[in-house]
Amino acid sequence: RGNKCFKGKAYAEQEVKNPQRVLTTTVKTQGLEIKMLAVKTSKPIPKAKINQAMKLIKKFRLKKQVHAGEVVIKNILGLDADLIATRDIFF
Repeated sequence: RGNKCFKGKAYAEQEVKNPQRVLTTTVKTQGLEIKMLAVKTSKPIPKAKINQAMKLIKKFRLKKQVHAGEVVIKNILGLDADLIATRDIFF
């Protein structure tokens, strides 16, 4: 009440108009030291697009070594957000 916190007001408006979330999940790997790699989006994506993004990620297989912070899938769904590795993974 009273909107004393401008960040809170902006967050509440976004949650009503266009809720967004950082997507955290895993991707399957092929020929690497572990079978799955934890990943996340580089920035929040629209909540309404999460299921569509998950369908794409489910089909994806990581076949190369990566370092934490490295892009695994660039510009996922054209949303200007990359899917990035959260840890190093090697052969």
